[in-house]
Amino acid sequence: MGRPLNKRNFKSGAGNQLAVRAKIGSNAEGDGFIVKQTGSDRYIVTVGANTGTVYLVDKSNGSLAANEATITFQDAELNTKRVKKLLSHRAIFFDDTSAGWSFDPATGALWEAADVEDGFAPTVVITIDTQPSDSSVNEGEGASFSVSASSEPSTTLSYEWNTVDGEDLTPISNTGVYTGADTDTLTISDATGLDSTDFIVVISATGAETVYSDVVTLTVVPT
Repeated sequence: MGRPLNKRNFKSGAGNQLAVRAKIGSNAEGDGFIVKQTGSDRYIVTVGANTGTVYLVDKSNGSLAANEATITFQDAELNTKRVKKLLSHRAIFFDDTSAGWSFDPATGALWEAADVEDGFAPTVVITIDTQPSDSSVNEGEGASFSVSASSEPSTTLSYEWNTVDGEDLTPISNTGVYTGADTDTLTISDATGLDSTDFIVVISATGAETVYSDVVTLTVVPT
């Protein structure tokens, strides 16, 4: 069901689009584009010559505070709603309604309202209750990353930890220094050689939209 959003300029074409507006630090707010998604409501965006991390809020244009952003969903009839969370193929709005969307490769930048996965309608909603956190350890030491998730209705969740390199996710197997790659806790027995490695966990379940955690970074301090 896709991967975290990365390097997509949403505001393109008429109708069926997601428009990004953000205020990076003390700079003026303006229209921009997402460089990287680091959480369902947290993004690295570029506005003009400025790039920074922002969080989604429910505000009209012209009222953003530092490091806030809005993503506005516009359907084919030009109705608009501001996005609360953006999942792999579903936009969840601040009124807790939602709509499906998908990337249109023909335009290179347009996200169209669409039936999700050829008519797939989720019957299970996965929520990440506690995101994993960055970790810093000494060379030769172990490390771990954990996530807490739940679903409504309650069902069995599947976990897949990945390393992240730009837009590419590489699943981790339970070999070498890694264990728990298919559980809610990834354990690394020896972090040597893994400095600045980014990790993400992908959570799925039967009948649910796949959910991606925040991207977290392992820092390894030389001894």
